[in-house]
Amino acid sequence: MPHQPHAATMVAGEVMTRNVITAKPGDLMADAVDWMCRYNISGLPVVDEQRRVQGIITEFTVLEMLYNPDVGRLQVQDCMSRRLITVSPQTTLREVVDRLVLHRIRRVLVVDQNDVLLGVVSRRDLVRHSHEQLSSASQYAMPQPTV
Repeated sequence: MPHQPHAATMVAGEVMTRNVITAKPGDLMADAVDWMCRYNISGLPVVDEQRRVQGIITEFTVLEMLYNPDVGRLQVQDCMSRRLITVSPQTTLREVVDRLVLHRIRRVLVVDQNDVLLGVVSRRDLVRHSHEQLSSASQYAMPQPTV
């Protein structure tokens, strides 16, 4: 059985999603919500032309704007959260989990030293990683859930 790195020594850069769908500050909120629905994502990083992170639009952001009659005409920069929780690619998974739990968020943005977006680590990424670790460590077939 090939050696699997232990989660305690793994870092964000090893499990992050690299192909991240993003929005620009000048995009319309209507388009951002469409992309979130179309691609089944709960958070949309907002980046400038150099891919530097400017903010994030989340499902919670959309809920806050739900009854604003102008939401379809608003730009992403008018609604995005600027309170960002970011990590570097070298941040340990333990630190990532700590930030997700402490701040009660679904994802952290992985950025370089210039705040350029490199990827995202979501709770789902970590659950998937845990599943892979458990599956490869098990000598037995994973049981099937009962319905």
